[in-house]
Amino acid sequence: MLPSHVDSGFHIVGEDDELGRPPVIVAAKAHDVDLSHGGRENSEKLRGEQVVGLKSHNQRGPGQLTRKPNYFSRTRLLFLRQWKVYVVRGTRFPMIESPDQLVTIVGSSYFQPISDLLSRLMGQQKPGSNEVQTSSHENGYCASLVLLLVTMLESYVMRVRYINRDRFPIKRIPVADYLPQLYPDYQRSNELTEIFVVRDVIAHNHLWEIDFAWSEESVMTLLQAEKESTAGDEKYKKVVNKQLRTNALDLNILPTKVDRTDVFKVFDIVWETLIFLESKNRNQCYVSHLYVRFNGQTKLFGELRDELRNAL
Repeated sequence: MLPSHVDSGFHIVGEDDELGRPPVIVAAKAHDVDLSHGGRENSEKLRGEQVVGLKSHNQRGPGQLTRKPNYFSRTRLLFLRQWKVYVVRGTRFPMIESPDQLVTIVGSSYFQPISDLLSRLMGQQKPGSNEVQTSSHENGYCASLVLLLVTMLESYVMRVRYINRDRFPIKRIPVADYLPQLYPDYQRSNELTEIFVVRDVIAHNHLWEIDFAWSEESVMTLLQAEKESTAGDEKYKKVVNKQLRTNALDLNILPTKVDRTDVFKVFDIVWETLIFLESKNRNQCYVSHLYVRFNGQTKLFGELRDELRNAL
Protein backbone atom coordinates (compact mmCIF):
# COMPACT_ATOMS: atom_id res chain seq x y z
CA MET A 1 0.00 0.00 0.00
CA LEU A 2 1.01 3.58 -0.60
CA PRO A 3 0.74 6.48 1.86
CA SER A 4 -2.39 7.89 0.32
CA HIS A 5 -4.07 4.57 1.12
CA VAL A 6 -3.25 4.49 4.81
CA ASP A 7 -2.90 7.93 6.31
CA SER A 8 -3.95 10.39 3.63
CA GLY A 9 -1.16 11.73 1.48
CA PHE A 10 0.34 11.73 -1.97
CA HIS A 11 3.06 9.29 -2.88
CA ILE A 12 6.01 10.26 -5.08
CA VAL A 13 7.90 7.29 -6.44
CA GLY A 14 11.13 7.53 -8.45
CA GLU A 15 12.88 4.83 -10.45
CA ASP A 16 15.80 2.69 -9.40
CA ASP A 17 18.82 4.05 -11.28
CA GLU A 18 20.24 0.65 -12.10
CA LEU A 19 17.25 -1.49 -12.99
CA GLY A 20 14.64 1.13 -13.83
CA ARG A 21 12.27 -0.37 -11.28
CA PRO A 22 10.36 1.85 -8.84
CA PRO A 23 11.18 1.87 -5.14
CA VAL A 24 8.10 0.72 -3.24
CA ILE A 25 6.85 2.58 -0.19
CA VAL A 26 5.13 0.32 2.30
CA ALA A 27 3.63 0.90 5.71
CA ALA A 28 5.27 -0.51 8.78
CA LYS A 29 2.03 0.09 10.68
CA ALA A 30 -1.50 0.90 9.65
CA HIS A 31 -3.81 1.57 12.55
CA ASP A 32 -6.92 2.20 10.50
CA VAL A 33 -8.32 1.53 7.07
CA ASP A 34 -7.99 4.52 4.80
CA LEU A 35 -11.20 5.74 3.20
CA SER A 36 -9.58 8.34 1.01
CA HIS A 37 -12.15 10.00 -1.21
CA GLY A 38 -9.77 11.69 -3.63
CA GLY A 39 -6.28 12.99 -2.96
CA ARG A 40 -6.68 16.76 -2.75
CA GLU A 41 -8.24 16.85 0.69
CA ASN A 42 -5.35 14.83 2.09
CA SER A 43 -2.37 16.46 0.42
CA GLU A 44 -1.81 19.18 3.01
CA LYS A 45 -1.06 16.71 5.80
CA LEU A 46 2.28 15.78 4.28
CA ARG A 47 3.73 19.26 4.57
CA GLY A 48 6.13 19.49 7.46
CA GLU A 49 6.44 15.73 7.78
CA GLN A 50 9.79 13.94 7.76
CA VAL A 51 11.76 13.69 4.50
CA VAL A 52 13.78 10.60 3.70
CA GLY A 53 17.49 11.31 3.22
CA LEU A 54 19.25 9.04 0.77
CA LYS A 55 22.16 6.90 1.84
CA SER A 56 25.24 6.12 -0.19
CA HIS A 57 24.96 3.94 -3.28
CA ASN A 58 25.96 0.65 -1.61
CA GLN A 59 23.96 0.92 1.61
CA ARG A 60 20.74 -1.04 1.79
CA GLY A 61 18.08 -1.79 4.34
CA PRO A 62 14.75 -0.55 5.66
CA GLY A 63 14.47 3.19 5.34
CA GLN A 64 17.23 3.41 2.73
CA LEU A 65 17.34 3.58 -1.05
CA THR A 66 20.04 1.94 -3.17
CA ARG A 67 20.67 4.87 -5.44
CA LYS A 68 23.14 7.68 -5.98
CA PRO A 69 23.10 10.50 -3.43
CA ASN A 70 22.43 13.22 -5.98
CA TYR A 71 19.14 11.59 -7.01
CA PHE A 72 17.45 13.26 -4.05
CA SER A 73 18.08 16.64 -5.63
CA ARG A 74 15.89 15.56 -8.57
CA THR A 75 13.11 13.67 -6.81
CA ARG A 76 11.60 14.52 -3.45
CA LEU A 77 10.47 11.46 -1.55
CA LEU A 78 7.92 12.28 1.12
CA PHE A 79 6.60 9.88 3.67
CA LEU A 80 4.77 9.72 6.97
CA ARG A 81 6.32 8.58 10.20
CA GLN A 82 6.52 4.79 10.71
CA TRP A 83 6.95 4.16 6.98
CA LYS A 84 9.72 2.09 5.44
CA VAL A 85 11.17 2.34 1.95
CA TYR A 86 12.34 -0.65 -0.03
CA VAL A 87 13.79 -1.17 -3.47
CA VAL A 88 12.40 -4.40 -4.84
CA ARG A 89 14.86 -6.08 -7.18
CA GLY A 90 14.21 -9.00 -9.49
CA THR A 91 10.44 -9.00 -9.01
CA ARG A 92 7.47 -7.22 -10.51
CA PHE A 93 5.60 -7.05 -7.20
CA PRO A 94 6.28 -5.15 -3.97
CA MET A 95 7.48 -6.99 -0.88
CA ILE A 96 5.05 -5.87 1.80
CA GLU A 97 6.03 -6.32 5.43
CA SER A 98 2.43 -6.64 6.63
CA PRO A 99 -0.92 -6.62 4.80
CA ASP A 100 -2.83 -3.36 4.53
CA GLN A 101 -6.35 -2.58 3.40
CA LEU A 102 -7.98 -0.18 1.00
CA VAL A 103 -11.64 0.79 0.69
CA THR A 104 -12.59 2.19 -2.71
CA ILE A 105 -14.35 5.54 -2.41
CA VAL A 106 -14.26 7.88 -5.41
CA GLY A 107 -15.82 10.88 -3.63
CA SER A 108 -14.05 14.16 -4.32
CA SER A 109 -12.33 12.83 -7.44
CA TYR A 110 -15.54 13.98 -9.13
CA PHE A 111 -15.01 17.60 -8.02
CA GLN A 112 -12.65 18.77 -10.75
CA PRO A 113 -14.61 17.13 -13.61
CA ILE A 114 -17.76 18.81 -12.27
CA SER A 115 -15.92 22.13 -12.18
CA ASP A 116 -14.72 21.65 -15.76
CA LEU A 117 -18.21 20.91 -17.02
CA LEU A 118 -19.66 23.91 -15.17
CA SER A 119 -17.02 26.14 -16.73
CA ARG A 120 -17.92 24.96 -20.22
CA LEU A 121 -21.63 25.23 -19.54
CA MET A 122 -21.36 28.78 -18.26
CA GLY A 123 -19.08 29.72 -21.11
CA GLN A 124 -22.26 30.24 -23.11
CA GLN A 125 -25.28 32.29 -22.16
CA LYS A 126 -28.36 30.46 -21.03
CA PRO A 127 -30.35 29.70 -24.19
CA GLY A 128 -34.04 30.07 -24.66
CA SER A 129 -36.20 27.01 -24.10
CA ASN A 130 -39.69 25.90 -24.92
CA GLU A 131 -42.22 23.39 -23.65
CA VAL A 132 -40.42 20.50 -25.37
CA GLN A 133 -36.68 21.02 -25.16
CA THR A 134 -33.70 23.28 -24.53
CA SER A 135 -30.59 23.56 -26.72
CA SER A 136 -28.46 20.46 -27.27
CA HIS A 137 -25.40 22.17 -25.71
CA GLU A 138 -27.34 23.18 -22.62
CA ASN A 139 -29.07 19.83 -22.32
CA GLY A 140 -25.94 17.73 -22.79
CA TYR A 141 -23.83 19.54 -20.23
CA CYS A 142 -26.65 19.82 -17.72
CA ALA A 143 -27.62 16.16 -17.98
CA SER A 144 -23.96 15.21 -17.48
CA LEU A 145 -23.66 17.46 -14.43
CA VAL A 146 -26.77 16.03 -12.81
CA LEU A 147 -25.38 12.53 -13.27
CA LEU A 148 -21.99 13.41 -11.77
CA LEU A 149 -23.41 15.38 -8.85
CA VAL A 150 -25.77 12.61 -7.77
CA THR A 151 -23.12 9.93 -8.34
CA MET A 152 -20.67 11.91 -6.23
CA LEU A 153 -23.22 12.16 -3.41
CA GLU A 154 -23.88 8.43 -3.59
CA SER A 155 -20.15 7.77 -3.33
CA TYR A 156 -19.91 9.78 -0.13
CA VAL A 157 -22.99 8.08 1.28
CA MET A 158 -21.34 4.71 0.64
CA ARG A 159 -18.45 5.97 2.76
CA VAL A 160 -20.97 6.90 5.45
CA ARG A 161 -22.55 3.45 5.20
CA TYR A 162 -19.15 1.80 5.62
CA ILE A 163 -18.14 3.84 8.66
CA ASN A 164 -21.53 3.30 10.33
CA ARG A 165 -21.91 -0.35 9.32
CA ASP A 166 -21.90 -1.53 12.95
CA ARG A 167 -25.07 0.48 13.59
CA PHE A 168 -26.70 -0.05 10.20
CA PRO A 169 -25.40 -2.96 8.11
CA ILE A 170 -24.73 -2.02 4.50
CA LYS A 171 -27.87 -2.83 2.53
CA ARG A 172 -29.48 -1.60 -0.64
CA ILE A 173 -31.53 1.05 1.09
CA PRO A 174 -32.14 4.17 -1.01
CA VAL A 175 -30.07 7.16 0.08
CA ALA A 176 -33.22 9.20 0.75
CA ASP A 177 -34.40 6.51 3.20
CA TYR A 178 -31.01 5.67 4.72
CA LEU A 179 -29.92 9.13 5.83
CA PRO A 180 -33.06 9.87 7.92
CA GLN A 181 -32.63 6.47 9.58
CA LEU A 182 -29.05 7.28 10.48
CA TYR A 183 -29.74 10.93 11.36
CA PRO A 184 -33.39 11.61 12.26
CA ASP A 185 -32.74 15.38 12.11
CA TYR A 186 -31.95 15.22 8.38
CA GLN A 187 -34.83 17.11 6.74
CA ARG A 188 -34.26 16.89 2.97
CA SER A 189 -35.25 13.31 2.18
CA ASN A 190 -38.09 14.36 -0.16
CA GLU A 191 -35.73 16.53 -2.17
CA LEU A 192 -33.16 13.73 -2.25
CA THR A 193 -35.77 11.41 -3.70
CA GLU A 194 -36.46 13.91 -6.46
CA ILE A 195 -32.84 14.35 -7.52
CA PHE A 196 -32.48 10.57 -7.73
CA VAL A 197 -35.60 10.44 -9.87
CA VAL A 198 -34.10 12.97 -12.29
CA ARG A 199 -30.86 10.97 -12.23
CA ASP A 200 -32.85 7.91 -13.30
CA VAL A 201 -34.68 9.88 -15.99
CA ILE A 202 -31.32 10.79 -17.54
CA ALA A 203 -29.32 7.62 -16.86
CA HIS A 204 -32.05 5.30 -18.16
CA ASN A 205 -33.21 7.78 -20.81
CA HIS A 206 -36.91 7.61 -20.02
CA LEU A 207 -38.69 7.48 -23.32
CA TRP A 208 -41.50 9.91 -24.15
CA GLU A 209 -43.60 10.25 -27.28
CA ILE A 210 -44.35 13.96 -27.70
CA ASP A 211 -46.87 15.70 -29.93
CA PHE A 212 -46.16 19.38 -30.48
CA ALA A 213 -47.05 22.28 -32.73
CA TRP A 214 -45.19 25.36 -33.98
CA SER A 215 -46.48 28.71 -32.80
CA GLU A 216 -46.52 31.81 -34.98
CA GLU A 217 -43.17 32.74 -33.39
CA SER A 218 -41.72 29.35 -34.46
CA VAL A 219 -41.72 28.10 -30.88
CA MET A 220 -42.44 24.45 -30.11
CA THR A 221 -45.64 24.09 -28.09
CA LEU A 222 -46.38 20.87 -26.25
CA LEU A 223 -49.68 19.22 -27.18
CA GLN A 224 -49.32 15.82 -25.54
CA ALA A 225 -46.58 13.73 -23.92
CA GLU A 226 -46.88 10.03 -23.23
CA LYS A 227 -44.25 8.13 -21.27
CA GLU A 228 -43.29 4.61 -22.29
CA SER A 229 -45.01 2.30 -19.81
CA THR A 230 -41.87 0.62 -18.40
CA ALA A 231 -40.13 3.90 -17.55
CA GLY A 232 -40.21 5.02 -13.93
CA ASP A 233 -40.65 3.28 -10.60
CA GLU A 234 -42.54 3.80 -7.35
CA LYS A 235 -40.56 6.83 -6.26
CA TYR A 236 -41.16 8.39 -9.67
CA LYS A 237 -44.91 8.03 -9.21
CA LYS A 238 -44.71 9.69 -5.80
CA VAL A 239 -42.85 12.85 -6.77
CA VAL A 240 -43.83 13.69 -10.39
CA ASN A 241 -46.91 15.79 -11.12
CA LYS A 242 -49.08 16.27 -14.21
CA GLN A 243 -46.98 19.23 -15.32
CA LEU A 244 -44.10 16.78 -15.83
CA ARG A 245 -42.10 18.28 -13.00
CA THR A 246 -41.25 17.17 -9.48
CA ASN A 247 -43.35 18.40 -6.58
CA ALA A 248 -40.81 19.95 -4.20
CA LEU A 249 -37.93 21.16 -6.39
CA ASP A 250 -39.88 21.68 -9.62
CA LEU A 251 -37.29 19.72 -11.61
CA ASN A 252 -37.79 18.93 -15.28
CA ILE A 253 -38.78 15.35 -15.99
CA LEU A 254 -38.64 15.42 -19.78
CA PRO A 255 -35.00 14.43 -20.48
CA THR A 256 -34.67 16.97 -23.31
CA LYS A 257 -35.69 19.86 -21.03
CA VAL A 258 -33.06 19.38 -18.30
CA ASP A 259 -31.15 22.67 -18.07
CA ARG A 260 -28.96 24.71 -15.71
CA THR A 261 -31.85 25.56 -13.39
CA ASP A 262 -32.11 21.83 -12.67
CA VAL A 263 -28.35 21.59 -12.18
CA PHE A 264 -28.40 24.40 -9.64
CA LYS A 265 -31.21 22.78 -7.63
CA VAL A 266 -29.45 19.42 -7.67
CA PHE A 267 -26.12 21.01 -6.70
CA ASP A 268 -27.83 22.86 -3.86
CA ILE A 269 -29.34 19.71 -2.33
CA VAL A 270 -26.19 17.63 -2.85
CA TRP A 271 -23.93 20.25 -1.24
CA GLU A 272 -26.31 20.88 1.65
CA THR A 273 -26.39 17.13 2.31
CA LEU A 274 -22.59 16.80 2.21
CA ILE A 275 -22.16 19.69 4.64
CA PHE A 276 -24.77 18.11 6.92
CA LEU A 277 -22.82 14.82 6.90
CA GLU A 278 -19.60 16.72 7.59
CA SER A 279 -21.20 18.40 10.60
CA LYS A 280 -21.99 14.96 12.01
CA ASN A 281 -18.56 13.40 11.49
CA ARG A 282 -15.69 14.81 9.45
CA ASN A 283 -14.16 11.38 9.08
CA GLN A 284 -17.11 10.23 7.00
CA CYS A 285 -17.40 13.36 4.88
CA TYR A 286 -14.97 16.30 4.86
CA VAL A 287 -15.56 18.55 1.87
CA SER A 288 -15.84 22.18 2.96
CA HIS A 289 -12.11 22.82 2.57
CA LEU A 290 -11.63 21.32 -0.90
CA TYR A 291 -10.51 23.44 -3.84
CA VAL A 292 -10.83 23.11 -7.61
CA ARG A 293 -9.62 25.06 -10.61
CA PHE A 294 -12.42 27.03 -12.21
CA ASN A 295 -11.99 29.46 -15.12
CA GLY A 296 -8.30 29.82 -14.37
CA GLN A 297 -8.82 30.48 -10.66
CA THR A 298 -8.60 28.36 -7.53
CA LYS A 299 -11.94 28.23 -5.75
CA LEU A 300 -13.56 26.28 -2.98
CA PHE A 301 -15.76 23.66 -4.55
CA GLY A 302 -18.76 24.97 -2.59
CA GLU A 303 -18.33 28.39 -4.20
CA LEU A 304 -19.25 26.93 -7.59
CA ARG A 305 -22.84 26.85 -6.42
CA ASP A 306 -22.80 30.65 -6.25
CA GLU A 307 -21.12 30.86 -9.66
CA LEU A 308 -23.92 28.76 -11.11
CA ARG A 309 -26.60 30.81 -9.37
CA ASN A 310 -25.22 33.94 -11.01
CA ALA A 311 -25.43 32.27 -14.43
CA LEU A 312 -29.13 31.42 -14.21
